[in-house]
Amino acid sequence: MVPETGPGGSGFAARRGKVHLLGATGRKMGLASLVVLYGRAGRCPNRRRKLAKAAWDNIGHFLNSKGAIWIMLRKAIGIAGMFFVAGLGAVTGGWVTNQQDPVQFLSRKVLTPVVKPGDPIKIELDNYRVLRCPHKIWRIITKPDGERTSIAEDKPAAFGRLGRDKYIASIDTPADSPFGEGEVFSYTERMCNPWEMIWPVVYGQWSDKIVFGPETKRIKPEEAVNTLLPK
Repeated sequence: MVPETGPGGSGFAARRGKVHLLGATGRKMGLASLVVLYGRAGRCPNRRRKLAKAAWDNIGHFLNSKGAIWIMLRKAIGIAGMFFVAGLGAVTGGWVTNQQDPVQFLSRKVLTPVVKPGDPIKIELDNYRVLRCPHKIWRIITKPDGERTSIAEDKPAAFGRLGRDKYIASIDTPADSPFGEGEVFSYTERMCNPWEMIWPVVYGQWSDKIVFGPETKRIKPEEAVNTLLPK
């Protein structure tokens, strides 16, 4: 088998349009002809041996040629880069199209329908947690005179256990609020992957009616109304 001579007089030429199998066939062959030849060689042991020897000779000539290691390294880096880009695209696509909410909300009951300004509002929450994700809860309190205050509360990924989780949340109220009807509007943002860390996704929002009065009135959970049920 004879390697094609390049411009420098040794090694392979820059353009190798044919496969060098002169030692086996006496001529250069294209890829399609080579596939056919290998197919026919399956029925002839002698041809198989010749083709195998020619292939190994071709590999040996290539490895001994100038710049062979650099060519192989460049191809390996290119192939690895393509796999990396494809994998990164698939992972990023999964992050962007993620529709899995970390918490399913089953029940929400206001235990302090009447609250003294400055006292906390107590709300019983019954949730089912399927993922551990950090999230942020925003609460906007509207006082009877129409003035609003906002509170942001960060929850770590370890907040609460997986599965059914019932607990009581406490929301601070402004001490300077006048008496009368008020409202607490809340919504939560999930951050379950790097994409959502940059662009959080809102996946739950609620509006709870309360009354600011001279004394806080707390009721039992059995007496409270589940505000998540349709009216």
